Amino acid sequence: MDTQDMMQLTAESGDEEARSLLASFYRWLLQDNEVTAASVRLVQTENQPGRMAGGLDTILAVTDQVGTYGSLIISYLTWRSAGRESSSNRLNVTIERDGAKIRIENLTDEQVRNYIERLGEGEGVGGGV
Repeated sequence: MDTQDMMQLTAESGDEEARSLLASFYRWLLQDNEVTAASVRLVQTENQPGRMAGGLDTILAVTDQVGTYGSLIISYLTWRSAGRESSSNRLNVTIERDGAKIRIENLTDEQVRNYIERLGEGEGVGGGV
């Protein structure tokens, strides 16, 4: 996969409640037939001595196909709208393309869908959502 064409979605958690959300989202992605072309993996770090919180857990989903990238983002929105997250407990979700990153967990579905539409038109991430 050419790193220049790589697009990724990253979801991170740091505390136990957020980790259960992350596990739920990870299972959701693995069951979504639309994202099978993406490389989806769960990365766990160990709790470090002297830190109050546990290790950081991350879902990393990578693809070089715009359609699959859009499907990853739609899968997150669908999971989120199914009531998996609350306003007080959310995953940190970042999407990245061409070196530009956008955090999407606080964006509305409409804002994120506008971004996906711009991807389909060949536009980059620049300018934000």
